[in-house]
Amino acid sequence: LNENEIIVVGGRRRNLSSMADAEIFNVDTKTTRTIAPFPRPISTANAIVSGTFDGVVIGGREGGANSPRTAEGHRYNPLTNEWDLMLDVDQEISRPTSIGLWDGGAIVCGGAFDESPYNSLNDVWFAEGVNLVAKIGDMQNGRQWHGVAQLNTDSVITGGGYDDGPVIRETCDWIDLVNETVTPGPSLNVGRSYSNFIAVPSHFTSNGVPTTANALRTGGLRQ
Repeated sequence: LNENEIIVVGGRRRNLSSMADAEIFNVDTKTTRTIAPFPRPISTANAIVSGTFDGVVIGGREGGANSPRTAEGHRYNPLTNEWDLMLDVDQEISRPTSIGLWDGGAIVCGGAFDESPYNSLNDVWFAEGVNLVAKIGDMQNGRQWHGVAQLNTDSVITGGGYDDGPVIRETCDWIDLVNETVTPGPSLNVGRSYSNFIAVPSHFTSNGVPTTANALRTGGLRQ
């Protein structure tokens, strides 16, 4: 939410039911305060953490395997104590991967339709502004719990994750931000899911905005 406060939303109880509860944790005072609940019970969602969509919580499911899920992304508004609808990707999915872009936009990709049997998604969406979202292509295979990182002003790379089955993939895809296309990229040396891609910027504009970066893959589960 800001330099001192973190929003915590949704999750599962010990009985595995999902909750809509939301609260703000203050890192200075080490205290929390309750805020308006999320529009629906939610777990396995994803949050965008920079740009125009900073703080948007997108996707997620309401319960266990094959439970209802959402295509919407909402952000908490501290002025009204409400959750504002920011985008809709037109596919009801749990745990897509998303990234806030350096120019303020966002990429949302992958996720899962179902878990039993496991059915993942290969769609890629480009969000340019509030409720201005368009599908721009398909990855080589479905992905969930995969990595994504911006490498320069033109390109994002995404890869790994769970495909249908589930099968852990080593494939990667380029997302071209200028031409709004998705094409095959270099493969990982080892396929992993639950793995993060971290962009480490190497060059910046005079205003401190990154222009190029190196991507690092961290952790993950092998097949």
